[in-house]
Amino acid sequence: MASTFELGGLADLDSLAMMVLRIDERIEGYLNIAAILEALGVNDEVARRYGYSDRFELAKELAKVVDYYRSRGELSS
Repeated sequence: MASTFELGGLADLDSLAMMVLRIDERIEGYLNIAAILEALGVNDEVARRYGYSDRFELAKELAKVVDYYRSRGELSS
């Protein structure tokens, strides 16, 4: 099944992490991030375009980026 998610301006993990934070700046855990990715239409096919085996591996990496932004106080709001 083709993804409805278009990469567009989200060519890097930073941009995708900021999108996740705009949806929920208090997000915790990669499984919750994976749920947001799924809601956005990011499936395993899209995750592979980012270089990850599936959306869960992508979510694990995004969790690190989200934590980094949070530690620096760089939240979207």
